[in-house]
Amino acid sequence: MKKFFLWIGVILLSPILLFIILTVLFYLPPVQNWAVQRVASYASESTGLDVSVGRVSLAFPLDLAISDFRVIQPNDSLPQVRDTVADIRRLVADVQLMPLFEGRVVIDAFELSDTKVNTAGFVAAARVRGTLGGMTVSSRGIDLGRQLVELNDARLRDLGIRTLYTEEDFDDTAAGRFALRNMMN
Repeated sequence: MKKFFLWIGVILLSPILLFIILTVLFYLPPVQNWAVQRVASYASESTGLDVSVGRVSLAFPLDLAISDFRVIQPNDSLPQVRDTVADIRRLVADVQLMPLFEGRVVIDAFELSDTKVNTAGFVAAARVRGTLGGMTVSSRGIDLGRQLVELNDARLRDLGIRTLYTEEDFDDTAAGRFALRNMMN
């Protein structure tokens, strides 16, 4: 009878033990980099974009740092040319764990460094290109249930945005010509 209860205890505890082992493994850098490379490969295959990540570091509980994140796509008019959609040298996110169980997200710090973006062909009427030297955001309350975001601090450094509009994407009415003229100014 003792053996029977022992086996039942082992069977009931094994999923919990397996979860704890997998969680501990996820905090080891080789496992993190392997998982990120698999996710980047899957994202590349499913989107048709070339997604790459240089290095990932996850510290307990949810302090995430990503270095050298790039998204590249083929140029829409020149097949031998590739457009960089996003190039982020460093992304850091420090998220508190306990509020997640209540459906809230508390971000102590979210930082981007040396970022370049290009909407390429994602927006039909315009192409937006930008550079960002640095961005820091903190939020004490993002309520997922009520879809409410409260930003407590947001700072931008060395921001440059350039928007290019295409004339053929606007209709040929007076209102369309007026909107195009106002956007160009």
